[in-house]
Amino acid sequence: MTHHHEWSIPPSRSPCTRFRTRQCEQIQRQTTETRRGAPRHTAELRVNHLANEHQVDYVLLVNDASPPSIGEIIVVWLDLDLAPEEADSLRAFLNPIEERRVAGIISPRDRRRAAVRLVRRRQVIADMLDLHPRDVVLGAGENGRPCVVSPENAHLEFSASQCGDLSLLAISSDLRIGVDVESHDDLMDYARLLTWITTPDVVERVSQLSDTEQREATLRLWTRKEAYLKATGQGIGSDLADVQLPLDSAPGWQEYQAGPGATRWLLHDLPGPRPELIATVVVNSHFHGEPPPGIRVLHR
Repeated sequence: MTHHHEWSIPPSRSPCTRFRTRQCEQIQRQTTETRRGAPRHTAELRVNHLANEHQVDYVLLVNDASPPSIGEIIVVWLDLDLAPEEADSLRAFLNPIEERRVAGIISPRDRRRAAVRLVRRRQVIADMLDLHPRDVVLGAGENGRPCVVSPENAHLEFSASQCGDLSLLAISSDLRIGVDVESHDDLMDYARLLTWITTPDVVERVSQLSDTEQREATLRLWTRKEAYLKATGQGIGSDLADVQLPLDSAPGWQEYQAGPGATRWLLHDLPGPRPELIATVVVNSHFHGEPPPGIRVLHR
């Protein structure tokens, strides 16, 4: 396949070892891959969790374009703060709809970040489909959920979130998926937020915690609810207090129902590149005793 040099967007300069977690075991292995005619430098980091008697294995790669296998989730962290001239050059690869969205952003910094986010998101998905990014069209499907419009046989589900200079993209081939990332730095009035997103009994429970624990619990619950609502397509306009999600932090996958008689879902908190970030991925649950999804984390 012809290598399209104009899409050779430089990967993130930030090493994958920015992902700090006590469960990490660094594997001293570096490889050089060749995909679509372009050599790629790959550093690998493994994170192992034992959750619900199932081993969950994370493989963290700086660059890897292989698509998700059945029962696998790919999580991609994208750095958005490129050099201004580099970010501005990416606008040439926006489609007309994306260009109008970017042009309407007032802040030059946010405009550059939006262009990088849109182009790199499409590039990641195109790489997984082994297509040129111009051949991939992203749009909105059922309930406004993002989807791959073209090619029609893509068979990829994805969800995206942004927090400042980082974008988070979650991709699956067979699972309905939602993802969200938030920062403690952006959480000002956590007590007010908590009363908006949950029920009085949960507010009372959280109020018994220390201030630090209250902030942590509030942001964790908010992130989980956003990810869930993205997966279902309900959106933030829903009555968040009626959406029942686990409050406590726990390693690995947690299975839950968001209400009586509701569909069962799985949620997993994700390791982030910075300590102030909290991220969650949510997928529909239909495993019936089988091992839960594996997670592959990329940083580009």
